[in-house]
Amino acid sequence: MMQRWNKKRTHFPLLVLILLVFIVCSILYIESSIRQIHEDSDHVRHDQEVPISHEKPNLPKSAPKDLDRFSRCNSTRKYSGWRNGWADPGEYSSRRSVSSESCDVFSGKWVFDNTSYPLYNESHCPYMSDQLACHKHGRSDLRYQHWRWQPHNCNLKRWNATEMWEKLRGKRLMFVGDSLNRGQWISMVCLLQSVIPANKRSMTPNAQLTVFRAEVNQNPFLETSVDRYYSKHVDKYPREEKFFNGTCLSRLRLSQWKMWQSLSTLRLVECHSCMVNIETLMVMCVIVLFLSHLQEYNATVEFLWAPLLVESNSDDPVNHRLGERIIRPDSVLKHASKWEQADILVFNTYLWWRQGPVKLLWSTEDNGACEELDGLGAMELAMSAWADWVASKVNPRKKRVFFVTMSPTHLWNREWAPGSEGNCYSENNPIDWAGYWGSGADLPTMRMVDKVLGKLSSKVRVLNITQLSEYRKDGHPSIYRKFWETMSPAQLSNPSSYSDCIHWCLPGVPDVWNELLFHFL
Repeated sequence: MMQRWNKKRTHFPLLVLILLVFIVCSILYIESSIRQIHEDSDHVRHDQEVPISHEKPNLPKSAPKDLDRFSRCNSTRKYSGWRNGWADPGEYSSRRSVSSESCDVFSGKWVFDNTSYPLYNESHCPYMSDQLACHKHGRSDLRYQHWRWQPHNCNLKRWNATEMWEKLRGKRLMFVGDSLNRGQWISMVCLLQSVIPANKRSMTPNAQLTVFRAEVNQNPFLETSVDRYYSKHVDKYPREEKFFNGTCLSRLRLSQWKMWQSLSTLRLVECHSCMVNIETLMVMCVIVLFLSHLQEYNATVEFLWAPLLVESNSDDPVNHRLGERIIRPDSVLKHASKWEQADILVFNTYLWWRQGPVKLLWSTEDNGACEELDGLGAMELAMSAWADWVASKVNPRKKRVFFVTMSPTHLWNREWAPGSEGNCYSENNPIDWAGYWGSGADLPTMRMVDKVLGKLSSKVRVLNITQLSEYRKDGHPSIYRKFWETMSPAQLSNPSSYSDCIHWCLPGVPDVWNELLFHFL
């Protein structure tokens, strides 16, 4: 036993020696590598990514000129690494917004409901877009109109157009973004317009800023009631006896009288030969004032075309199909000049960033030299410039800001029906796979947006429409819409090849997005 132990001990120093030699050789190799790195340091700095530098966005610099569809880059280089260092959200964002909801209204399921839905008739909305009017353009299966979003364990606030107008009284509601946000705006207009008489509503022509305006909503029942009271108590007296301190009582008719002007002339003075009781007149004044307040909304529902949020060469609402996208990644000021006076703002941006690399033309660049960056990186720059404006300009006690998350596409039906080849064409039912998530909603983009919005705290309310819209493969126009380009015979023989699986039929999914907006307002 002792012999075997002594034999083992004779090998121990040899093992230690081999280990020490290995360590020394490793140290020498590492030192040699470090020297090589230092010798090549200049090369590394030029060939690899430059350290990131930050610049304050949205400064009132005088850029050479506004971008438009004729703007071009004189040269293009790699992205320099500049970032937008945006403002501290300030006192109003010192705490996270705490929802009073007892459950998550964005988590739920679609329930078929042909009793309560649709909330309006496609043909009864004079502002409907031919891009979204699927029934008008041949879609005979109308199941897509009858689905109601049902959150788990709670209910959405029931849509009420009159209540929504009350929330908008004297205010500007503005949707800002791309064609998907325009679809939500058209949905809102169709949801609201039916309670406004045709002669008291108006729509501006198609422009970058399009405005639907409601002036006075006259309730025939209330007006008739006032007219009956007027006839019973006033009309029986001669006209010359219907004057009270210079104010003609006939002006009490709701359709003819501006109450705030008349009240300023009324005084409790002696009514010579007036057979109408003064107290009755004053009660009538109060009633008419109340009723005329109920009738006048003076509100607007607007849409601003700004698909990339920051200034870009795609800001023309009609001519924006361009070979290259050029943005000013450090400025939203051009668009903000139009949206800053709105009381309620609903923003979106997503799909336009998925169309390849984006050219960056910084506001400080005088020679038209652009940088090139991938879509996700460019979107993050634009979002940070937008977030700087929100952080520095929005007081949530005076202005409400909402951000609508990405609207998913349904371009590959193999994602919900493995083995199939096609897209949303001929789909007529939602996906019933709980938690379904396809390639039409990009997770890295979702995480980036969540990171930016998280820093804005209570200044922005997120409308997370992505998951609930993922289920609605049946809700797209497919081939049932107006196409402005002529289809080739090959396309016509293969409907899937030109199906629109991006936008949404109306009535349909965007109506639920607006129900969510109504719920949080």
